[in-house]
Amino acid sequence: MKLSDESVNALAQALGIDTEEIERRKAFLEFGEADVRLLKELHQHLQRLPRRFADAFYAHLLAFDETRAFLPDAQTVERLKRTQAAYFDSLTAGQYDSDYVHHRLRVGIAHQRIGLEPKWYIGAYSKYLSGLLPTLWECLQGEPQQFLDTCRALQKLVLFDMGLAIDTYIQADRRAIVGLKRYAENIIASLPAGLVVIDASLTVLSVNRSFRELFGLRNGDARAGKAVEDVLPVPGLRREIEAVLASGVALHGLDAEVGDKRLRLDISGIRLAEEEEEEEEARLLLVVEDITEAERLRAEAQAHEQRFQDLVQGLDAIVWEGEAGEQGLRFTFVSERAEALLGYPVELWLTDPEFWMSRLHPEDRDILVAFYRDIIADDGHAPETVGTDWALQYRMRAADGREIWFHDAVRRVAGKAGMFRLRGVMVDMSTRKEMEARLEYLAHYDALTGLPNRIFLFNRLEQAIVHGTRHGRAAAVLFLDLDRFKIVNDSLGHSAGDQVLREVAGRLGSCVRSGDMVARLGGDEFVVLLEDMASAQDVTLIAQKLLDRFTLPFMVKDPDGGLQEYHFTTSIGISLFPDDGDDPHVLLRNADTAMYRAKEQGGNNYQFFAAEMTERARRRMSLESALHRAVEQEEFVLHYQPQVELSTGHIIAVEALLRWNHPQQGLIPPVEFIPLLEETGLILSAGEWVLRAACRQQRAWVEAGLPPVRMAVNLSARQLRHQAFVDGVFGIVADTGIEPGQLELEITESMVMQQVEEVHTLLNRLAAAGIGISMDDFGTGYSSLSYLKGLPIDTLKIDKSFVSDITTDPDDAEIVATIIAMARSLKLKVIAEGVETREQLDFLCAHDCDAMQGYYFSKPLPADEIPRLLREAVSPDFRCKP
Repeated sequence: MKLSDESVNALAQALGIDTEEIERRKAFLEFGEADVRLLKELHQHLQRLPRRFADAFYAHLLAFDETRAFLPDAQTVERLKRTQAAYFDSLTAGQYDSDYVHHRLRVGIAHQRIGLEPKWYIGAYSKYLSGLLPTLWECLQGEPQQFLDTCRALQKLVLFDMGLAIDTYIQADRRAIVGLKRYAENIIASLPAGLVVIDASLTVLSVNRSFRELFGLRNGDARAGKAVEDVLPVPGLRREIEAVLASGVALHGLDAEVGDKRLRLDISGIRLAEEEEEEEEARLLLVVEDITEAERLRAEAQAHEQRFQDLVQGLDAIVWEGEAGEQGLRFTFVSERAEALLGYPVELWLTDPEFWMSRLHPEDRDILVAFYRDIIADDGHAPETVGTDWALQYRMRAADGREIWFHDAVRRVAGKAGMFRLRGVMVDMSTRKEMEARLEYLAHYDALTGLPNRIFLFNRLEQAIVHGTRHGRAAAVLFLDLDRFKIVNDSLGHSAGDQVLREVAGRLGSCVRSGDMVARLGGDEFVVLLEDMASAQDVTLIAQKLLDRFTLPFMVKDPDGGLQEYHFTTSIGISLFPDDGDDPHVLLRNADTAMYRAKEQGGNNYQFFAAEMTERARRRMSLESALHRAVEQEEFVLHYQPQVELSTGHIIAVEALLRWNHPQQGLIPPVEFIPLLEETGLILSAGEWVLRAACRQQRAWVEAGLPPVRMAVNLSARQLRHQAFVDGVFGIVADTGIEPGQLELEITESMVMQQVEEVHTLLNRLAAAGIGISMDDFGTGYSSLSYLKGLPIDTLKIDKSFVSDITTDPDDAEIVATIIAMARSLKLKVIAEGVETREQLDFLCAHDCDAMQGYYFSKPLPADEIPRLLREAVSPDFRCKP
């Protein structure tokens, strides 16, 4: 607090310091003009030197606890350094008049008021002189006499200053004592508590005004001379007072009731003598405080506090209060829920300044520091911001290592002296965050494989197009679809299929660069996005790498826990940016179109998109849509191709072949729609229709009196794996009334090799009922007869791809001859497909083949043309020569 000139003048007057007194003090110290001149010269020297004294002086002060207490922070130290430098600079300035003396008195009063004892004041001068003398010697080392004279002048001035300071301390202390005495008298007179002074005999000597007012006594109503219990009727009071007299130990906080009043008593000894060494009679002072209202308020406050505590501690959230600083929060209250949620004792929050910050997630610390720095930016001096709410989400590490998300709602509330405090509620939102993350993940990633999904792919593809357009770089979209994947789903179930899809995802990811993307669109469809491609040749290399990765077998766990080995290939369609489009939908559609072209080429290959594929894709989509209508409206028809016994030339069987008579396009080639039936799953309903229609036709021919022939019907893998297939066959046989022996079902090698035990069981049930089983397209699959031993197969059909070249290709001729010989050894009949020439027929006869089927005898015919063939005598051209 700045001292007024009036206060300094009053002190100078009390000390008797006027112009005459100042001159007397100088004369006594022999401080004259010669000394002033020397000090002025010293002042000039000091002006030319670096002023390091203040730094050294305050470093010295900070080394002592007593003086360090007056230097609370760096800002205060810097301010005092400047003041101190100016103070000591004026010491040698040469002006030592009344203004100089009044300034010294002002400094002395300030030091006395803040509690700086004289010893530290004197020590400051000692530090000043010890630091200045070496500098003085350095300046005057060539003039030792002047050095000594200057030292004496400086010593006189310092003693002059110290005399003023000591007088200031003495006068200030004297005034303080007088003021305290008056203050004490006023305090005692106006104390709100009642005071009772008693002697050793427990007789009341006096009571104060507050005591009389407490009990409604008049001023003239004297209590002196009465026993203490008569003045203050408190049970047991005499016993307590005697204990204080005996022990000399004061008693505080004795609660009592007098009438309807609640009182609190303090009993202590007092001295009434003026000097300690004088003998005095023991006296006791009773301080009587009326706490009736305070107790009522305290009880109410406790009830309110308990309700607040019950509410706060019952919340499923951390309620806190604290003070914000530059580095975060200092907590003054934290609810018990903090320990339940995070596992740390509440004491850590309150006692460890680093606790909260050290448990924050590293990525959130700077955000939190900035958050609270914003809250305290105006130092709390903006009243309009009191009551303002802030909110932030951040993570903390629990004691068990878990990461917990909190939503912290913070409010600034008014505090003392214009400052503010912060209160907040931290709600655990980890479950919500997990749900949000899960939803975000599901929105952009495939749950089965963990790969990006269609949405993520389109976003990334859009970015790739923007990047490629800006930097002139190409990109490629590879659309992959597994070949024959449905076999696994249909035979082993979707769990096994999921195993394969996860393995496929891993293999695809291992083939691409870190910056490329592998995504799953659904089912067995995958997409690879290649960015920053230099040429189509680079795309070709990656596509081939992907195909090569599928040469390794897939080990799939079956329902019994065993492992089965499966081989899959994939068909890949490729579209290029910008050549094949600059829109994600177009690029993906074109890659899909190219993939179907790869399928048409037999699978296990890649095809680049070409414009002409678009028309083919449209036709395929049109056919797929029309197929659904075809099944419902029975647009299918059957054609029948005879099988001729080579030893007699007679027709022994006909194979039912499905044809689609499209209303607008006419007959659709089977190669176009049969694969679509398989892919769409319509093969089940279409296959049932074929079997039922073929059996009805066979029954009709028998009723027409035609020679009986077997009806051969092809099965699909889906039909054979259908749970109710066998019962469905038995039902159709019974409904149509044909002999079971007149029905032959044709299967392929691949159908038998999947789910071997289950297929064996189904085939055995069919064979036991008399239905014939033939192996179609033999030689194109595993080409092994060893697995046939346990199957109820009657006939092998040699695939036409071998028969067509038996007269020109020695290898095919050897294969066919071997198949016939091995079939004979297993007592199986052999039918050769695709016979078109007499030379082929002669070869088959030469190797003892049983029957043939092909254009050399007849192409597939409508049902109304078959009776003519059955009635006609067979020409010798269609049987083996004797």
